[in-house]
Amino acid sequence: MNKDRYGLVLTTTSAIAAEKYQLALDSSLAGNAFSEKWFEEALALDQTFALALSANAEIALSRGKTSQAALLIKRALNLSKNASQREKQHIQIIATLMDGKSELALKKIEEHVKDFPNDAYLVSKAVGGFGLYAFNGKLNHPEKRLDFMNALKDAYGNDWWFLSLYSFALVETFQIKEARKAVELSLSLNLRNGHAAHSFAHVCYESGQTKECIDFVSEWVKGYEREAHLYGHIHWHWALSEMSNGNLSKAHQIYDEHLKPSVSLGDALGLIADAASIDWRASVLGFKFLEEAEKLELQKYVLKHKNLNGAIFGEAHLALIYADRNLNNESGKLFDIMNKRYQQTNRPMYKMMQTLIAGVNAFAQEDYLTCIDQLSNARKDFIRLGGSNAQRELFEETLLRAYLKLGKTDKVKELVETKLHKH
Repeated sequence: MNKDRYGLVLTTTSAIAAEKYQLALDSSLAGNAFSEKWFEEALALDQTFALALSANAEIALSRGKTSQAALLIKRALNLSKNASQREKQHIQIIATLMDGKSELALKKIEEHVKDFPNDAYLVSKAVGGFGLYAFNGKLNHPEKRLDFMNALKDAYGNDWWFLSLYSFALVETFQIKEARKAVELSLSLNLRNGHAAHSFAHVCYESGQTKECIDFVSEWVKGYEREAHLYGHIHWHWALSEMSNGNLSKAHQIYDEHLKPSVSLGDALGLIADAASIDWRASVLGFKFLEEAEKLELQKYVLKHKNLNGAIFGEAHLALIYADRNLNNESGKLFDIMNKRYQQTNRPMYKMMQTLIAGVNAFAQEDYLTCIDQLSNARKDFIRLGGSNAQRELFEETLLRAYLKLGKTDKVKELVETKLHKH
């Protein structure tokens, strides 16, 4: 009987297909490259391998091949009748996710792991900066994610993957010492683990260790595949640390070589967030980061890839790009979309997005009073954006700079003390 690394049954007639699936699973969990290749190879070796079919259905959907994805997941659901109960439920949850029912999928995962805590692929869908908890638009998602992972700790023990994401859950609730301990253990067990490298960068960010981040990331990324899911974002952390240390030219070199649209192999959501945020951070600090030709390249890319499937984290970064005067029309459209969603759902995250859009537009136009009015109202809800604290702080830093521009030192002190209290 074929089993994965966690001891879970893999219903396939091919031992080699099971090995390929395990390679794919570990690569996916690590945030490394080529998981898609190995999932496809597993399916090629056994066309009746239901789990491999479901993974390939997700791959097809991510590539925009909706018809193929629908056929693959339908076939996977049919074949799962002959698979184990765990595989059957796993595939049903993947189908729910592919259908865009993220809240239902998260509920199903929470139930599923009560019986199958080591179904790591599904656990990975729930946790992380872009996971189902982070993108559920709720104020308490970091705490809920940590509760979820705490309940699974005993099932995983010293598993390199679990520790890498457990560290991220800890750092997002500002338990920095515990997060460092977990991620250092993860790296000692599997150094070539993109999620652990990413979590370590967050530990450095939250503890103000910019030089440590530069020293670690600049060495760790050597040999990391450009195709890897976290390639761009880990370089973003490096660039951010260089910027924090006053080395703007090095930060720009990293952008030019690894992050800009013409060189990046990453997905649109990650690319837009990383590129938009680093340019905006520089402008908030009073520096010019991207030259006009580079801004134009980024704007053209954004206009081509602006459909981010309703992920407000990405759409908040679209707002930064649209704050440029020549894209005011796009900014208006985005505001109207958020207003329409709010009218239809009454969800606070869409109301927050309206004030965020107005606030960053006001900052770009040097209308700091309006910026303060809008962003101070939205601030308590920034966490609804998802992503990480390191990414969301950009909007607090914008508010902070607006306070400084108007000489509101009492408000600056209040905001800084609130931020420090988190730690």
